[in-house]
Amino acid sequence: MDILVLCDQAKKTARNWAKNQLPTIKNKVKPLKNFPDEIILDGLVNNWFELFDEKIKNRQEKFYLAQTASAIKKVEVSVYRKALKKVGKKQLNCWGIDEKQRNLLLGDTATPGLLEVAGRADSLFLRFLQASYFSPQLLDNQPAKQKSFAVINKLFPKESGDISLGLINISQQNRWFSEEQSSLLFQRYLKILSSFFSDLNYKKIVKKQKAIEKIYSQCLRSGFPIVLTPPLETSQFEPYLDPELRISFRDKKTKNQEKTFQTLKKNLSGIIKNKQIEQRDIFLVNPIVSFGVNLVFCGTAQEKPEIVIFLREQKESYDKALPTIVNKFMAAAINETTVEKMSLFLTIFHEIFHLTGENSPCLKNLIKKTSGKLGLRDALETEAEILYRPWLLKMSESKKLFGHKEQWAYVMTASSLQALKDLPENNSYFKAACYTLNELFAQKIVYLKNKQFYIKKENNYQDFSYAQNQLVKNYLLALKKNNFPSVSYLLANLKPNKQLCSAISFLKAS
Repeated sequence: MDILVLCDQAKKTARNWAKNQLPTIKNKVKPLKNFPDEIILDGLVNNWFELFDEKIKNRQEKFYLAQTASAIKKVEVSVYRKALKKVGKKQLNCWGIDEKQRNLLLGDTATPGLLEVAGRADSLFLRFLQASYFSPQLLDNQPAKQKSFAVINKLFPKESGDISLGLINISQQNRWFSEEQSSLLFQRYLKILSSFFSDLNYKKIVKKQKAIEKIYSQCLRSGFPIVLTPPLETSQFEPYLDPELRISFRDKKTKNQEKTFQTLKKNLSGIIKNKQIEQRDIFLVNPIVSFGVNLVFCGTAQEKPEIVIFLREQKESYDKALPTIVNKFMAAAINETTVEKMSLFLTIFHEIFHLTGENSPCLKNLIKKTSGKLGLRDALETEAEILYRPWLLKMSESKKLFGHKEQWAYVMTASSLQALKDLPENNSYFKAACYTLNELFAQKIVYLKNKQFYIKKENNYQDFSYAQNQLVKNYLLALKKNNFPSVSYLLANLKPNKQLCSAISFLKAS
C-alpha cells in the first residue's frame, strides 16, 4: 500500500468522526450554519480554515474550532498507529522506513515515540493561540529584540517542557537509531530541538534557531526517511515563530522525483545566476501528520532553509482542483495529467523565488513606506508569485521545460483564478493573485468571453510575456527603490480591479 493511500484512509476516518460532531460544532459556531457540510469538513479535517475563517469574527468560536481540529487530528493519528503496529518489513520498506524507525515513531511503554511527542505541539499552539486572541499583551509587551521563542517557552513552560522532555528521551534511546550517519544526525537533531523548546534566554534561542535550520537541512540532505519539520515561520503573531512539528516520510519514489527538480533548479540558476537559488535544494516529502499551527493553516510547501514540498497537501490544495478550472473555464485543451504536473512545478517555482528574507532591510523599508498597509506575508507571497513567471515562460520558449508556452500561460492564469475563487480577500495568496492578473484583465490580455477565459495569442503571447515583465519591474522598483508610484501601484493592485471583480463573481457563481 502506497503511503498516500494510508494518508487518505486516515483522513477519511477522521472525516467520518468529524461528520458525527457537526451538529455540536454548528451549534457552538453559529456562522457555520450558513456553510455546506462538505466545506466545514474540508476546513476542519484538511486544516483549511481560510474556507470559513473570514465569516467567523468571534474569537471564542475561532479558538473552539482550533480545539476541534486538534481532536480530529488525534483520530487521524490513531489510524497511523494501528497501521504502523501491524505491517511487516516489506510494507515498511515501501514507505521508506525500517523497524527501528517504526519504533522511533511509536515508542514503547517506557518512552513515548515521535508521533505522541510531536502531537504535543498542538497543546503548545493552542496556548499560544489563546494568548494571541485573549491576552495579546503577554506577547506584545516584550522588548522588541527579545520577541523570540524564548517568550513562548517562558509563558507556557508545561507545554514546551513536555515537548522538550519527549524529544530528549527519544534521542537517548540508542536502540531506535542505527550506526548510519543519517540516523546519528537525526538523533543529534532531536537533542538540539529539545533544547530549543526549553531555553528561556532569547540570545541563546536565536543561535539555536540557526543551528536547527542548519541541522534540519543536513538531515534532509542525508536522506533519512523521517522528516521532522521544526518551527520555522510566523503567521499568527508576528514576529513570533508559530509552534509547529510536522512528521513526513521520504521514500525511493520521492527521492527519484527530486532529481527532476534539481535539474530544473540547475537550469534556472544557470540563467539567473542567483546564489540563493543555487544554494537551496528541493525535497519532496509525504506528510503523515502535521501538528501545531497546522491545525489552522497547513501549508503545501516551505521555502527555507531548503525548499520542501508536502505532496499530499499539494495534491489536495492545488493538483486536484486546477484541472477543473482549466478544463471548465479556460479556452485551452490541456489534459489533466499535464495540468497536475504543471501545478506541482508552479509551486516549486513559487518557492524558489522566495528570494527576499523576512529580515531584509528593503522589505522593512517597503512596509514602512506603506504605513503598515502592506503586510509582511502579502509582500513575500506577491514577490514569489510574480517573479517566477517571466522566467518560466522564457524556459518554456527555449525548450528547457516541458510543455508549450501557451499551456503554461493558461495554467499560470488558471492557478491565480483558482486562488481568487477559493480564498478570502484578506488572504496573502488572494492579494498576490490580484497583482498577477489585474493588469492583464485591464489591458484585455486575459478576457472572459462566452463563459471562457482567453489569452491574447498574437506573436506567441508577446503581450502576456511583456505584462509579466512589467509587473516584475514595478515590484522591484517598489522593493528596492521605494519608488512612490510603484509602491502606490503595488498597494492598489493587491485588490481586484473592476474587470477582475467581474471574473471572480463569474467563477464563484459557476
